[in-house]
Amino acid sequence: MSGGVFAVSRNIFEHEFFANEPFTEREAWIWLIREAAWKDRRARVGKTLVSLKRGQCSFSMRFLADAWSWSKYRVHRFLARLESEAMIGTET
Repeated sequence: MSGGVFAVSRNIFEHEFFANEPFTEREAWIWLIREAAWKDRRARVGKTLVSLKRGQCSFSMRFLADAWSWSKYRVHRFLARLESEAMIGTET
Protein backbone atom coordinates (compact mmCIF):
# COMPACT_ATOMS: atom_id res chain seq x y z
CA MET A 1 0.00 0.00 0.00
CA SER A 2 1.10 3.54 -0.57
CA GLY A 3 -0.39 6.95 0.04
CA GLY A 4 0.74 7.73 3.58
CA VAL A 5 -0.78 7.05 6.96
CA PHE A 6 -3.22 8.71 9.33
CA ALA A 7 -3.93 8.40 13.02
CA VAL A 8 -7.21 6.88 14.19
CA SER A 9 -8.34 7.05 17.80
CA ARG A 10 -8.34 3.63 19.47
CA ASN A 11 -11.80 4.33 20.91
CA ILE A 12 -13.48 4.76 17.51
CA PHE A 13 -15.26 1.42 17.94
CA GLU A 14 -16.77 2.46 21.28
CA HIS A 15 -17.89 5.95 20.22
CA GLU A 16 -21.58 6.44 20.98
CA PHE A 17 -22.22 8.14 17.63
CA PHE A 18 -21.77 4.90 15.67
CA ALA A 19 -24.36 2.12 15.78
CA ASN A 20 -23.35 -1.34 16.95
CA GLU A 21 -23.59 -3.27 13.67
CA PRO A 22 -21.62 -5.93 11.79
CA PHE A 23 -18.17 -4.78 10.69
CA THR A 24 -17.08 -4.33 7.12
CA GLU A 25 -13.84 -6.06 6.17
CA ARG A 26 -12.10 -2.67 6.32
CA GLU A 27 -13.39 -2.09 9.85
CA ALA A 28 -12.29 -5.59 10.89
CA TRP A 29 -8.79 -4.87 9.52
CA ILE A 30 -8.58 -1.57 11.41
CA TRP A 31 -9.87 -3.32 14.55
CA LEU A 32 -7.08 -5.92 14.27
CA ILE A 33 -4.49 -3.16 13.92
CA ARG A 34 -5.98 -1.36 16.93
CA GLU A 35 -5.87 -4.52 19.05
CA ALA A 36 -2.30 -5.49 18.14
CA ALA A 37 0.25 -5.14 20.92
CA TRP A 38 2.12 -1.87 20.46
CA LYS A 39 4.98 -3.25 22.58
CA ASP A 40 5.89 -6.68 23.93
CA ARG A 41 3.42 -7.62 26.68
CA ARG A 42 1.56 -10.46 28.33
CA ALA A 43 -2.15 -11.09 27.81
CA ARG A 44 -4.60 -13.39 29.54
CA VAL A 45 -6.21 -16.00 27.32
CA GLY A 46 -8.70 -17.88 29.46
CA LYS A 47 -6.68 -19.05 32.47
CA THR A 48 -3.32 -18.77 30.69
CA LEU A 49 -0.94 -15.84 30.26
CA VAL A 50 0.64 -15.62 26.82
CA SER A 51 3.56 -13.45 25.74
CA LEU A 52 2.81 -11.20 22.78
CA LYS A 53 5.43 -9.50 20.64
CA ARG A 54 4.82 -6.10 19.12
CA GLY A 55 2.17 -6.45 16.42
CA GLN A 56 0.65 -9.68 17.73
CA CYS A 57 -2.91 -10.37 18.92
CA SER A 58 -4.34 -13.36 20.71
CA PHE A 59 -8.00 -14.03 19.87
CA SER A 60 -10.11 -17.05 19.08
CA MET A 61 -12.23 -17.25 15.95
CA ARG A 62 -15.32 -17.27 18.18
CA PHE A 63 -14.20 -14.07 19.94
CA LEU A 64 -13.58 -12.31 16.62
CA ALA A 65 -16.93 -13.50 15.27
CA ASP A 66 -18.70 -12.04 18.31
CA ALA A 67 -16.71 -8.79 18.20
CA TRP A 68 -17.40 -8.23 14.51
CA SER A 69 -20.94 -9.74 14.43
CA TRP A 70 -19.80 -12.29 11.84
CA SER A 71 -20.00 -16.08 11.57
CA LYS A 72 -16.91 -18.09 12.55
CA TYR A 73 -16.72 -19.29 8.94
CA ARG A 74 -16.61 -15.69 7.64
CA VAL A 75 -13.85 -14.84 10.14
CA HIS A 76 -11.87 -17.90 9.02
CA ARG A 77 -12.17 -16.95 5.32
CA PHE A 78 -11.23 -13.32 6.02
CA LEU A 79 -8.15 -14.24 8.06
CA ALA A 80 -7.13 -16.80 5.40
CA ARG A 81 -7.33 -14.09 2.72
CA LEU A 82 -5.30 -11.67 4.85
CA GLU A 83 -2.70 -14.38 5.36
CA SER A 84 -2.58 -15.24 1.65
CA GLU A 85 -1.86 -11.55 0.93
CA ALA A 86 0.93 -11.58 3.57
CA MET A 87 -0.97 -8.98 5.63
CA ILE A 88 -1.00 -11.23 8.71
CA GLY A 89 0.45 -14.45 10.00
CA THR A 90 -1.50 -16.89 12.17
CA GLU A 91 -0.50 -19.41 14.84
CA THR A 92 -2.46 -21.83 16.97
